[in-house]
Amino acid sequence: MGRFTGILGLLTMLGLAYAFSTNRRAIRLKTVAWGLGLQIAFALFVLKADIGRRIIGHPYHRVVNRSRSDLSDQIRLGCQFFPDEQRVSIKLVRFLIATGL
Repeated sequence: MGRFTGILGLLTMLGLAYAFSTNRRAIRLKTVAWGLGLQIAFALFVLKADIGRRIIGHPYHRVVNRSRSDLSDQIRLGCQFFPDEQRVSIKLVRFLIATGL
């Protein structure tokens, strides 16, 4: 199932966009297909091509991991300002930030 998580996410986003669209007739399938095709081509370039991994893969992962670590440290420090009975779970705060809420 782990291999198909990205595809499931893409299909979910497309389904939600279609479901909440107010003008479904204005959706051009050609434009959607081009966007998905470019996204898949870029993913294959980064994941499969050696030059893609060297150019984009490794530096990007270092930046993301460092940013995630810094954010986690800031969350932990911020949560310490609250008294114990009002303290918010660090896991809850991370989840809210990850989901964009």
